[in-house]
Amino acid sequence: MRAGLVGIAFSRGERHARYVPLGHRALDEVSNLDTGRALRALAPLLEDETVEKVGHDVKYDAIVLARHGVTVAGPGFDTMLASYLLDSTRAPHALETLSIEHLDYKPLTEEGVYGKGAKASARRNLPATATLAYAAERADSPAAVGPRAARQVGGRGAGCRVRGPRMAPRAGARSARTGRRPRGCLRARVAVEKARPGDAGAQFEDLRAAGEEFNINSPKQLGEILFEKLKLRC
Repeated sequence: MRAGLVGIAFSRGERHARYVPLGHRALDEVSNLDTGRALRALAPLLEDETVEKVGHDVKYDAIVLARHGVTVAGPGFDTMLASYLLDSTRAPHALETLSIEHLDYKPLTEEGVYGKGAKASARRNLPATATLAYAAERADSPAAVGPRAARQVGGRGAGCRVRGPRMAPRAGARSARTGRRPRGCLRARVAVEKARPGDAGAQFEDLRAAGEEFNINSPKQLGEILFEKLKLRC
């Protein structure tokens, strides 16, 4: 909630990433651009609802940009949420892990660039050239991972949950900043068809027909039973 902008990385497609340096204290041949001027230039694109935004932990980016007067719009695909849908027990849901799994590529890590523990350098204390490759990969990788992760989410019978990673960054960021649930959010997510007599009993019979014990509190196990074994539809 208090993070400042050191730079913005974005990509128009695979291997087309660019980095805009804004707040680096250590300077080399690359100078910072004026933050206000850069945001005024990028705002029309970031606030355009017709331009889909794809990223990893999109809500975090939206929160930081909102503090600087830019309201991110355009429902997009969030690879971190897709990772959760594929395996909720995994921790953390790191972009580096997804890149290895889906792209067979090991990207730069935060520790590899900035150091680890007490010896780690703040991002603004490194020049833009030292940050460029890492920041560009962070913008570029989700564009490549996204379509592959989306196919896996749908392929595991979770088609009804694909809307999970397709989020509205504006609502999520506003909720995180204010602590208030977006109006209408839960009503939209839990809308169900009106049950007919006997439906609930039939569904319980289906669960008993699973033929094996499973932890109903485990999203992964429950998803496998409902969507893969019992072939239930939303």
